[in-house]
Amino acid sequence: PPEPDAARCPDACTPVDAAVDAAGPPPEPDAAPPPPRVWAVRRLFTADDGLAAPDGLHRMADGRVLVANQVTGDVQVIDPATDTVSTLIPAFPGLRKPEETADGPGGEIYVSDNASFSVYRIAPDGTHGVAVGPANGLVEPKGLAVGPEGTLYVADEGARRVLAFAPGAEAPVVLADPARGASSPESLQRAADGTLYVTDDHAGGVLRIASDGAVDAFLTADEVRWADAVSIAPDGDLWFSEANPDTGPRLLHYTPAGHLVETIAVPGPGRMLGVAALADGRVLSAFYQAPYVASEIWVAEPR
Repeated sequence: PPEPDAARCPDACTPVDAAVDAAGPPPEPDAAPPPPRVWAVRRLFTADDGLAAPDGLHRMADGRVLVANQVTGDVQVIDPATDTVSTLIPAFPGLRKPEETADGPGGEIYVSDNASFSVYRIAPDGTHGVAVGPANGLVEPKGLAVGPEGTLYVADEGARRVLAFAPGAEAPVVLADPARGASSPESLQRAADGTLYVTDDHAGGVLRIASDGAVDAFLTADEVRWADAVSIAPDGDLWFSEANPDTGPRLLHYTPAGHLVETIAVPGPGRMLGVAALADGRVLSAFYQAPYVASEIWVAEPR
């Protein structure tokens, strides 16, 4: 065998040493996955706090969380800093069964109504009006999201479509329909990169619509059943509320790459509806047990 290179091996390394040196150090073993977190789950608010079939949880830009009261027709707001809830938008004529909520870049709030089949826009000064409705082709609007330029995204469950209403546009752009995987779109959230995530609480699964218009299944019906709502955490991870009759209500935590991180059972009453991932790491979920037996919001807190 050839002699070791004295310049590279001043201490007379062996040929094996030289081969290892040329190849570099051996790869490190794969790091062990982090241990699962322990979560504390408790009831946070009840009907005594003004809840009446709460749904449409949505974390706003300022960190507060909107709550749509489907029975009383008002919209409440949760302040996570103080764990208090109060009425933000009193019920007004036309807004009879608020379902989903969103906030816009100018501080305006959007609410879909499951009785008038319209989406209402409420300005910061409290004035309100129909943003889009049946005259714009809506059949049964549910989930809402608003882009930074003011585009309003609507999950129209009745029409089985996901629509985008750009400011000043005469007609919406159809982003998804039955031919592109939309079955019964329910909840809708927009990520910072423009990706839309749409839950299907009937057929199951979660639809993903990229900013370039590409549509695919983020999660299949085998992975998520009865996914009522979605919330995007500040770190970009996704949380889903799942009303799976086989497992009981639970929260599902996924990465944007589609990897399941953890599941959290939440023993609330009736069906789990809205979900909101907070900036402090906690996750809220809304429950309603018909016929108006219980209305509650629960919180899951990492220990």
